[in-house]
Amino acid sequence: MTLGCPAPFAPSYEAPYSFPNVLAFLDHLGTKVHMVKFNAWSLPNRIEQSILEHRSMIAALERRDAETFEKLVIDHLLFSKNSYMGQLKAIVGKGTLKTLTSRSHTGRN
Repeated sequence: MTLGCPAPFAPSYEAPYSFPNVLAFLDHLGTKVHMVKFNAWSLPNRIEQSILEHRSMIAALERRDAETFEKLVIDHLLFSKNSYMGQLKAIVGKGTLKTLTSRSHTGRN
């Protein structure tokens, strides 16, 4: 099972949970999280919008309204995903993805 990792970081079949593979996978996830956070905070008014969305989620939790909470969380995450994917497509279109990927694998940011 590769867990969506690029080939150099994919756990081997013989030792899928060996310490070096787990560290490499966590490093890979850390890079992805950093990219998503950077994307989210770079959008105009996104911080303010995100605060409002989180407040709405908290209000739904306080009301014990699971259905509304679920919808709010899904909407929030889908916006983030779609925004990130749109920005990623723009990077790929510029031909800079290989540069970004090679930096993340070497530990340079």
